[in-house]
Amino acid sequence: MKSIFTYIGICMFTFCVQAQKVDTTHFSKKYYHLKSVYEQMPNKKGEIVFLGNSITEQGRWSELFSNNHIINRGIGGDTSDGVLYRLDEVTESHPEKVFLMIGTNDLRFEKTPEYIIQRITQITEKIKKDSPNTKLYLQSVLPTYNRLERPISSIKTINKGIEKLADNHSIFYIDLFSHFANPADKEQLYHNLSLDGLHLNGEGYLKWKRIIENEVNYSGHLKESLYQLKHPSNNYVFVIAHRGDWRNAPENSIQAIKNCVAMGVDAVEVDIAETKDGQLVIMHDSTLDRTTNGIGAVKEKTLEELKQLFLKDGIGQKTNHKIPTLKEALEFAKGKIILDLDVKSEIP
Repeated sequence: MKSIFTYIGICMFTFCVQAQKVDTTHFSKKYYHLKSVYEQMPNKKGEIVFLGNSITEQGRWSELFSNNHIINRGIGGDTSDGVLYRLDEVTESHPEKVFLMIGTNDLRFEKTPEYIIQRITQITEKIKKDSPNTKLYLQSVLPTYNRLERPISSIKTINKGIEKLADNHSIFYIDLFSHFANPADKEQLYHNLSLDGLHLNGEGYLKWKRIIENEVNYSGHLKESLYQLKHPSNNYVFVIAHRGDWRNAPENSIQAIKNCVAMGVDAVEVDIAETKDGQLVIMHDSTLDRTTNGIGAVKEKTLEELKQLFLKDGIGQKTNHKIPTLKEALEFAKGKIILDLDVKSEIP
């Protein structure tokens, strides 16, 4: 349950709200009702939070992704002010990830794109301050169809601001707009994805799921590693483990890769060798003598023969670990960590 230090929390929260000058004018009874409900929900480890308004609220995210760690914190009619006002409930659990989409209702209440971007900036900075290990994903505002109170031009201005904000804070921006905007109809929302020109139907949510699937399923650190590969920073040390965690597990073993995932290593370098029957395995030496309880050249053994052997640890002691194939290593690493493949020259 939430913290028992109610009085202190209320005082700090009131101070924060006053400092941000949150506009509560348009908060509905439903808003206060759901805010109260969410505040009574128990925190759990590894939460993936979907945060936003009714477009988020109506998504059945945990079912779509078959993931019980996903929790829905959408509230119909919510605005950027509303998200900022209730943000403590979100950050208190220190979620693994937060997927935020907000801003369309602000336009309805005649807030300017500049105002909305400022509020989203405050939301971003508060999440980074209160839950620094949370991976925040800023999703673009969706296009609308025949919604004059939510002009496409204003939505595009907001999205440019969100993208710039994400770049300035080295966080992740997800461009949903371009996937949902019909270029043949002035970039309005595709008709077949909505019944009212604002909210998505089932097909729309499936499309949204496909766009963000990798971000939801990938480990948070893998996403950071991939981002740093594309956007190198002097403030980030990219760590590659040579043959995996060979001090605590046999080199080039699945366990050595698994240990690196647990330690938050960015990438694991593994070596590839070819067997007599043309199968690819993870093995550094051309012979088996040093790293396994077998002898002879790797290329003179079939995969079946190699699978009868056991790997040795760093001090030459036999373990229960087997020689992995390249396929097994890739399947384990998928969604968890980058593999740096060192292909030996003798492999054609």
